[in-house]
Amino acid sequence: MLTMSASHDQRPLDPAGDGSPRDPVADITAAVQRCARGDRAAIAELYDRTCGLVYGLARAGTSTDAGAAQVTTRIYARVWRDSVGFRRERTCALAWLLRITSEEIARCVDPTEGAPR
Repeated sequence: MLTMSASHDQRPLDPAGDGSPRDPVADITAAVQRCARGDRAAIAELYDRTCGLVYGLARAGTSTDAGAAQVTTRIYARVWRDSVGFRRERTCALAWLLRITSEEIARCVDPTEGAPR
């Protein structure tokens, strides 16, 4: 089971310590690539950087907090599983994550009721 940290800090990191911000999309890409190598800290980092967006989309698609939480868990489990297939030369990591998000929302929502299946 995946466990995520509670931090939702979306500010760019300053790894060099020189005040220069990082590119958030590059950081997301790096985290997905590290997931593909089995780096468990990378999925937590990816979650911290993207959970607001992913959960917000899941909440809009499911109309309930419980449904959104369930779908969000499925999304990050799939990201962990499918990260080995991610190719940055084919797509942006953020677009890849949003495609997975859209697919999982569609898979988990009853189209007649808007509620999680």
